[in-house]
Amino acid sequence: MQAAIDSALPPHAAAPGKQRIPQVDYLKGILITLMVLFHLSWFSTYYLDVTRYVYVFHMSGFIILSGFFANTDKTPGQFLKTWLGILVPYLVFESLYYLALAHLPASIPASNRLEPAFTAFWKTLLLAPAGTYWYLYLLVVCLGVYYLVSRIPRLSPPARLAVTAAILAAVSWLNPAFQMIHVAYFLLGAFFRTTGLPILKCFFPTLWAAVPAAALCLLFPLPARDGMLGLCLCMLTLSFLVKTHDFAGEAVRRLFTYLGRNSLSIVIFSPAFTLLCKPLAPVLAFDSSRICFAVLSVTLVLAACLGATGLCDALGWSKFLFFKKKMYSPVALSVEPAAPLTYPS
Repeated sequence: MQAAIDSALPPHAAAPGKQRIPQVDYLKGILITLMVLFHLSWFSTYYLDVTRYVYVFHMSGFIILSGFFANTDKTPGQFLKTWLGILVPYLVFESLYYLALAHLPASIPASNRLEPAFTAFWKTLLLAPAGTYWYLYLLVVCLGVYYLVSRIPRLSPPARLAVTAAILAAVSWLNPAFQMIHVAYFLLGAFFRTTGLPILKCFFPTLWAAVPAAALCLLFPLPARDGMLGLCLCMLTLSFLVKTHDFAGEAVRRLFTYLGRNSLSIVIFSPAFTLLCKPLAPVLAFDSSRICFAVLSVTLVLAACLGATGLCDALGWSKFLFFKKKMYSPVALSVEPAAPLTYPS
């Protein structure tokens, strides 16, 4: 995720890490925090309606951003480095995740139990990834196909999207676990890129987006992300969340921007630490709202993910796992509110 977004800036932009869009990092920070929170099954199953709502937009937002920042102007060597920086972590950590769940002691509660069989392992790794790593799998396929199609001479941007959509639809037909709705969100982000508008104007940030979003939730059964209502609710929620950047205090902006800059690390390491937080549930059962469990677990998971990333950097593993010398991104000294957006008349 971080690799797909951070290293996919167009050639005329500053080098990754030297110039960033603060609202995008802020939005990623909120989305990644929600991902961790609602993968805590003891909490999410207690707040089912909220969980269904969050699942409409939190990963869909990441997919849209990945499609928007997919840079097809890179040289083959540059793209290969970016692509391997997603593929290698996927292969390594999906394998470890599978082995952990397949051999997990019965005394440790887990929402997923995988069959400890050789054929099941390869099926999971190559066709139907388990856990949050499906997102990296999606990026590996979508980015690879989109880039290869972009190398075809004399194809206009709309034609590139059409050919990419056709190929990915065929992949989805052959492999039902590769969901076409996720491809659609990726292509939506790529389409936004072809308009030439900045990503923030594509989201059209406004706090008023909360009004129709609330109306959708009240007037209709909570939509899934694979329907038109789900798409509308996703875009409205993202528009609202982006706009909150302008009104949040500096401490809040710094926190979520910091987490957003390290979102790939959190995606990769969070499944292990989320699993380790499960024994906290009976300890904190005195809180019937389960808020104490959620706050403590999210804090521990995020801190552990960031610590693991720093350790990988210190041990020199990042250049082999992520094809970067440093994966950890320190918090900025300050995060100032961006200038108000203006829209063409």
